[in-house]
Formats: sequence, C-alpha cells, structure tokens
Amino acid sequence: MSAISTDEVARVAALARVALSDEEVTRLAGELDAVASSFARVTSVVSPDLPATSHPVPLTNVLREDVPAPTLDVDELLAGAPASEDSMFLVPQILGGGLRLMSSTHATGLAGLIRSSAADQAAALAAREVSSRELTQAHLDRIAAVDDAVGAFLNVDAERALSQADAADAARKEGRTTNELTGVPVAVKDLIVTRGQVTTAASRILEGWVPPYDATLVRNLRAAHAPILGKTNLDEFAMGGSTEHSAFGTHRQPLGPRAYPRRLLGRLRGRRRCL
Repeated sequence: MSAISTDEVARVAALARVALSDEEVTRLAGELDAVASSFARVTSVVSPDLPATSHPVPLTNVLREDVPAPTLDVDELLAGAPASEDSMFLVPQILGGGLRLMSSTHATGLAGLIRSSAADQAAALAAREVSSRELTQAHLDRIAAVDDAVGAFLNVDAERALSQADAADAARKEGRTTNELTGVPVAVKDLIVTRGQVTTAASRILEGWVPPYDATLVRNLRAAHAPILGKTNLDEFAMGGSTEHSAFGTHRQPLGPRAYPRRLLGRLRGRRRCL
C-alpha cells in the first residue's frame, strides 16, 4: 500500500476549508499513514477457518411491536392550549401589560421601524429617512433592553454589526448599492456558520467554535452589506420546534401580547422571537 503523502493531506484540508501549517500537514500525513498501514495488515490476515464471533446476548427485537393506535381528537389536543380568539392563540406578554392582540401600528419612528418588515426598512434606507448605523443601533438597543428576558439571541456582535452598517452607509452614499438589503440589519440562526463569529447550533458540543468560513447565505448577506446583529437561538442542531431543547435556554415571547396562528405554534423559534 502506497504511503499517504503530504500533498494528499493538504488537498483534503483545502477541500474541507481547514487551514493547516506545514508542520501539521507533515504530522497528519504520518499519523494517517500509520492508520492505513495497520488497516492493511488486518485485511491481509487469512481468516476462512476462524470461528465466527459469538454474541453475548440473543439477537432479538427488544422494541415494542408497531401497533397502530387512534390519535387524540382536536378537542383533546387543544385542551391545555392558551385561550384563543379568531383562530389565534393569545400569548401572555412577559415584559409588562395584559393579554390582548397587538396592533400593527403600535409604535412610530425608529421603535416602529425596527418592528416593520425588511422591505419597509429597505425603503426607509433608500429614501434616506434613516441611516443603516441608526437603524442597526436601534435594533441593538432593543436587543440589549429585552433579550435577557427573551433569550432570542445566543450571541450578539454589536461592534461588527455597526462596522457593517457604516460600510453600507458608505456604499449607499457612493452609489454602490446593488442590493435592496443593503444596510438592513439581519439576524442569522446559529445553525448557519459565520466566519469569525461563534456558531454552536445551540449545542454544548460546539460551544466556543469559531468557523473559518461563511455559509453561502452569510457570504451573500455580507456582499449585500446587510449588518449581521448576531446569532439566534434554536433547538440543538435544529432537532425540535420550540427551542425547549436548546443547550443554552428556552426563548420567551418578546413583543406581547401577541397572537400567532395555531398552525404556527411550536414552529416559532429564536429567529421569529427576535423580530
């Protein structure tokens, strides 16, 4: 069996986008070659006359039989659900106040703009009614004010977001805007890798991991000069629908009182809670 070369190791590292020093490449080539040589020796053993390995326990199905059972009806399913109005759940607010439906015109100015759609924020930027720095700072101020109670964000990078906002303002001033999202602050789910910014997928396994590259989505956002406020909460490795299985805590309802369609209950994770 031919030895594993340093060129082969360097090529695999490049494909995986892993930066390795020459010393690391040489060390890994030696270690991988030793593993491959050991495997070659094992496979060269003639074994037709060797007895089969016995199992310490009988090979039996230890799972229950898959027996169909009737599901609960709608009334039983919704017995423990919150009160509803017009097919919408009424969700208690946690930051003060009572239980009611929130009007779409609940605030004005920057406070209202940061709760509007990305299209509305883009229109305000295009009309020079607000700068990206002002808009980004308003989002950051809102995060600082409520996220300790809400838990929508797993990390926030204010300094980098404001730097990206300044770049967006400069691009707009110089007429270099080629994307409608230029200057519109965004939040990225922590499942999506961001170069230079911790990405955990809400798991202790990846706690503190800083990716060396951006996901295509993030690369496109950066190219559009869309300031990235931070990374939002989710169930660990996205295995769930409510962040109850996040290693870093469950989010809470931020803008209350607020009603959500029943069909969406359980699907609104950190990305929606940060709006």
